[in-house]
Amino acid sequence: MHIELKHYLAEQLEKDGRFTKIQVEKVVKATGWSRKWKKPDVSALFNGKPVVFEIQLSTTFLDVIVSREVFYLNEGVSIFWIFNSLNPESSRATEKDVFFNNKSNALSINDRSKELSLNDGQLVFTGHFKKPYLDRKTNNIKEIWDEMPVKFDDIKFDRLTHKPYFISFDGQHDQVIAKQREIKIREPIKLFEDIVLQSDPDYVSRKECASKLVAVGLYDQDDLYSGFLKFVKALLSVRDGKVHFPNQDGKWAWLANYVWDNHKSYWIVFLFTVSEYKRTDMVFNPSNDKLNNKRKEFKENRKHDLKFQQDETYYPLLAVLLPELRVKLLKI
Repeated sequence: MHIELKHYLAEQLEKDGRFTKIQVEKVVKATGWSRKWKKPDVSALFNGKPVVFEIQLSTTFLDVIVSREVFYLNEGVSIFWIFNSLNPESSRATEKDVFFNNKSNALSINDRSKELSLNDGQLVFTGHFKKPYLDRKTNNIKEIWDEMPVKFDDIKFDRLTHKPYFISFDGQHDQVIAKQREIKIREPIKLFEDIVLQSDPDYVSRKECASKLVAVGLYDQDDLYSGFLKFVKALLSVRDGKVHFPNQDGKWAWLANYVWDNHKSYWIVFLFTVSEYKRTDMVFNPSNDKLNNKRKEFKENRKHDLKFQQDETYYPLLAVLLPELRVKLLKI
């Protein structure tokens, strides 16, 4: 089976014009003063880049795998470990080490991949990869093995290790973590918005919400204080195009002046909100010179006047509440 696979592999590579200098069991010598060498099952140049293919057998020991990987890493050669009819769920420990060190990717040749290769006129592997997913019942991250056809068009090379891969487990895992966090913070953020829009939220509700925001890392106090709630209410007023303060309906100049007089340390957040929700002419009426001069004063002096120093403490919370501000807030 080993001999059959290596010759099948070489024959398929010959059909792909991107591969040159295809050789079976050709010795690869180390560069420099080292006398080390390896004899891969198949070696070639892929778009001018040196690559080797090693057929992974059940008798291959871990120290042999590590030795080959270190050798080829030092030589700047990409190593493809090729399995025969692989089942990752029942793999041996040494095979799992190959997966783990290769972004949880593995390539195999089986009857299905041979059939696809014949139909496509080019080598097709069966690509095995670990796929993280979010269990909606528990909101915990779990993992399953999946597979897909993989052609050389799908192959990428790690910049540091030179190892080939077709799907990055880490990239997928980061996306699932982001989704997990999004679900985790959804309820506290909804509760926070409800409290902000209340005219006089009670102490127990404020404490409960504060505790939930602290639990997800978006707040650091044991209560939601009146001043902060009113500032956020001003932001939601801009977002919704409606002044949420009692008896101030449509009084946008009043709203802007309120923020200027009471929350100057968050003025830039207010300006970002006005800009992102396209409320500039509504909030800063061009005919209101006095109000627009305040905006101009801030722009000209905020970098050197301490009275315009901005408080960034709750930018992460505000970026979640108003996702349109996320890029600007987290970039400051």
